[in-house]
Amino acid sequence: MPPQRSGRYLVRGVIEPLPPDPTGKGFHAYLENLGIRQRLARAQVVREVRPPGWFQRFCVMAENRLEAILRQGLDKQPQTLSLYLAMVLGEKAVLSTEQQNAFMRSGTFHIFSISGLHVAAIATAIHLLFKLLRLPRRPAVAAGLLVLWLYVQITGASPPAMRAYLMIAFLSASQGFRLPGNALAALAAAALTTLLLDPVQLFSTGFQMSYSVVVALVAMGRPLAEKWTAAWKPFALLPPADWRWWHKVGQNRGHWGLMACAGCWVAFLASVPSGIGYFGLFSPGSLLANLVIVPLSSVAIGAGFVSLLVGLAGLAPLSVACNLVAALTLTVMDWLARHGAGLPGAYFPASFARDWMAPASLVLMTAVMLAGVAGHWAKRYGGYWPPVAALALILVCWVRFG
Repeated sequence: MPPQRSGRYLVRGVIEPLPPDPTGKGFHAYLENLGIRQRLARAQVVREVRPPGWFQRFCVMAENRLEAILRQGLDKQPQTLSLYLAMVLGEKAVLSTEQQNAFMRSGTFHIFSISGLHVAAIATAIHLLFKLLRLPRRPAVAAGLLVLWLYVQITGASPPAMRAYLMIAFLSASQGFRLPGNALAALAAAALTTLLLDPVQLFSTGFQMSYSVVVALVAMGRPLAEKWTAAWKPFALLPPADWRWWHKVGQNRGHWGLMACAGCWVAFLASVPSGIGYFGLFSPGSLLANLVIVPLSSVAIGAGFVSLLVGLAGLAPLSVACNLVAALTLTVMDWLARHGAGLPGAYFPASFARDWMAPASLVLMTAVMLAGVAGHWAKRYGGYWPPVAALALILVCWVRFG
């Protein structure tokens, strides 16, 4: 049995420094970014000094059980199954190289990391479940955060997942217990707690990318979505009392579409520097790809969550039905990613002229976003054009294409 987390093992091998990575884009550069600068070569486990703790053994057994539920009905679809396991349980190692390249070039590879999207989707599903059960607000918040924490632990408790959990925990607690504060305050508290637990994360790519994007969504995405939805009045000449069902559907779907467009636009602005600096790609196609693939991935994650619930309850046929719904959704996503990444202009190889320009660009974009929300954007900041101007300046002055 391979070594497991929280276990202690006596290992014999050779410790050697990681070989240099001149490109700065490979796996060794990724490890150095995490503070790992040595590797253990020609190693073998001599013996187990201390077995894993009971909680870690529980997490391993629970993950195996959840994986068995998700596999039901999909054994003859290995490509789709690999996407399913990667998306719901974070097992990115099962993805083929072709799948990884397609989603990375389309700018949508983040859907396979147990991070903000997954934790938020699972949190929403848990909230809806407890709402159906009519649990009081505060017990529902406490129970929901406990179940969400268990999900994060079972899926490996990766740093992105823990960061997303802390963000949601602080935001849910402030709203559920009616404490004073706002989304930016909850985000700052989550970042501070993360750094107190692991200060080295400040220098990690994931920490910088996730918080820069979330800050942008809170600072610019929310007010921009409110502005766009307020302007959406397709039936302004018709009194609301005379609206039929299709009027209400058109109004609601328009609001949802404009909110999604605002979120994707702001996330694109905030993530371009990190995409160029850490992945060597500028993906204009990600703006449209995320607008289509992120909602589809939410459907797949939701179907997976329901499949796990009914599977744990022993309702195997319902679990298979949910797995088939998720498989159909994933098949569409896979086709869109593969064909979309091949369209002209979907992505371009790009890099910064100097290494320091990548983190500097992230800091610049985040500062512009915070200045915008502090200046109330349109009222005292001149509108929502400064982040676009800042990104254009970065692309023109600091980025080399090709």
